Amino acid sequence: MSASRPKHSGGNTPQIAVAFRKYAAALHRYLLRRMRSTTDVQDLTQEVFERYLRIADMDTIRNPLAYLYGIATHVVADARLREEQNLIVYNSETADAAAGSQSESAARDDLADRLGFAQELQQALDQLSDMHKAVLLLAVQEGRSHREVAQLTGLTEKTVGFYVCEAKARLRTLLQPAQARLKGKE
Repeated sequence: MSASRPKHSGGNTPQIAVAFRKYAAALHRYLLRRMRSTTDVQDLTQEVFERYLRIADMDTIRNPLAYLYGIATHVVADARLREEQNLIVYNSETADAAAGSQSESAARDDLADRLGFAQELQQALDQLSDMHKAVLLLAVQEGRSHREVAQLTGLTEKTVGFYVCEAKARLRTLLQPAQARLKGKE
């Protein structure tokens, strides 16, 4: 694996260089396992380190690898969302069935509602703290146990459980208007 180095001219350069040498290969493998397409993995590895560069006070990070994995989880989620928004799948049987059961405008409205909900979900996720979002995505989206999430993030299992509950509760609150709209259209 030959990932290119991130460009940066700030005071964290030595810490970034050390982190890059130590963790770039592991992050690259992590991203390879989680992405459908391998073509963007080097760019995503680069993006992880670019986000890492934005940290104002590197001394507050106790476990750089866990922090980088948290960033990588966000990068994967963002990349998958972009992929899904760009992916168009056509299944003629499904299309015929949809045409028979719904009018064309109702189908468009339903699609618009689902896309709108997906955007609202992403906006709600963006309102969570980085750690809450990372823990939630690792536990829920990737199906990892609280123990695995704790090992990746450097948190205790109890804290992971607490963060997952807090994140889910916050998402429920943020998504109530969208869910009410969707229920009203059923």
